[in-house]
Amino acid sequence: MAAKRGRPGYPSWCRDLAETEYLKGLTPAEIAITLNGRGIDINPRTIRGWAKKDAWDERLTQRRELPENLDSQIARLAAKQDMSYADSLKLANLSRARQRLAKLNPKPKPKPRVLNILHKDKLADALSADYGLYSYQQRFLTSTARFNWRLKCRQSGFSWVVALKMLLRALTGRKQLCISASQRQASNVLRYVRDHADRLGIPIDDENKESVTVAGTEILALPPNARTIQGFAGDVIFDEFAWVRNQKQLWEAVIPSITACGGTVDVLSTPFLPGSHFWKLTTNHEGRFNQWSGETLTIHDCINEGMQVPGGVDELRALFDLDSWAMMYECQWAEDGTSLLSWKDLEAIADPKDYRIGYDGFVRIGIDVGRVNDRTVIILVGETPDGLYVVLDYWELQDTRFEEQKNIAINAAMLYPLQDGQCDATGIGAQLAEDLSLATGGKIRPHHFSHDSKARVALNLQELVQTKKMRIPNDPGFMASLHAVQKIAGTNSIRYDAARTKDGHADHFWALGLAVDGLGERMGRMSQVEVW
Repeated sequence: MAAKRGRPGYPSWCRDLAETEYLKGLTPAEIAITLNGRGIDINPRTIRGWAKKDAWDERLTQRRELPENLDSQIARLAAKQDMSYADSLKLANLSRARQRLAKLNPKPKPKPRVLNILHKDKLADALSADYGLYSYQQRFLTSTARFNWRLKCRQSGFSWVVALKMLLRALTGRKQLCISASQRQASNVLRYVRDHADRLGIPIDDENKESVTVAGTEILALPPNARTIQGFAGDVIFDEFAWVRNQKQLWEAVIPSITACGGTVDVLSTPFLPGSHFWKLTTNHEGRFNQWSGETLTIHDCINEGMQVPGGVDELRALFDLDSWAMMYECQWAEDGTSLLSWKDLEAIADPKDYRIGYDGFVRIGIDVGRVNDRTVIILVGETPDGLYVVLDYWELQDTRFEEQKNIAINAAMLYPLQDGQCDATGIGAQLAEDLSLATGGKIRPHHFSHDSKARVALNLQELVQTKKMRIPNDPGFMASLHAVQKIAGTNSIRYDAARTKDGHADHFWALGLAVDGLGERMGRMSQVEVW
């Protein structure tokens, strides 16, 4: 075979280097000089051929529009010792293009930071291994970001570390305010503040239902009420902000005075409805929140950083329907699917108010019984003068002996004049329901759940929710349990249950349903589905 004639091929690095230099803005002649200096005999026409074949010019045009590439071209031309007239014109044009681009795309401002706002010695104690903070809690505690958000799963210990952060800031003289989704949650935050103060040996100057004072500085924890917090000057933490209905109103009431006095803002929550102010914040909607720093932490992220889940993730997951689990623990925004009570309906009746204060009317009690997989949930419902049925209090009992459950239920029923009540008497609840009936003179009646009675209880509760005749705690876990019950089509009817979980669950739904059974206008009418 005759030998193939022609010029020998160039090494691959030669073509790669030519491409790199071409995309920097060098001409084929300049590139040829560079390659000649490395021992490669090449003609500028060859480089132009490569550029045409591989569309280097298109890529060069795109890259020239980037500020960093304009800067490199300007620097290269300016460094020339013997600049030609053409080079001078090109340099002038590039400089004008860079100025125009700078006006259109200004450099992002650095995110605002605050330093030295935590008590140094007590911070060292809190960060010690003995104190037991997980690494994600430590990151939140020590963050220097002035504007900070966390999209986090439930039961990850953030209310605990929020209380610690407020305490350590207060020791430096910075006034603190935590706005919680409900009065109950606000009270829990203050309880955690007291626990941290006791553990760190910090004396409490004064305390009341709404505040704790240390080192002469007040730490407030309040439910979301724009009128009572407007004008506050200090550091603010919004806890479970996605579950607050009047987010925009609260924001406008608090943020102006915070920014004016140099305060910090931390916003934390499990996700809820997309489109809310918290959703916009965590997604940097329309680029409006560039100055914020944040982090998303699912339950899997927290476990990877050392968080312990008693019983394991699978046992916890079994307590929720798939949609609620995805939202509460995997930080996905809410979807309704086939749920009987939509998130929007539940949001409309969720109320941060503590209705126990000053209440002296009659109550109804509902008890859904569990022992191993399910919780026993006890709910007290009162009625306001304007005809609203309100959840006054509730108890969640996990792995609790029946004798202890009975005593707690009796004590709950004695807190107010008892008008009526029902206890789940299905299966393991039969003996407890009978004992409670005897102890209350028949005011707490056994309820044997059946297909028909479940439909009646569920539809009655749905009516009270949709007509907004109820008020429930603004608590994510409580609301998730109400949302868990779904409409499940059967052969010739619809049944109502918590689908796709091992044993049903939705404990709060059925306890609340038993407490208000028969109070809706439908009075037990059932919905049937005709199958064609």
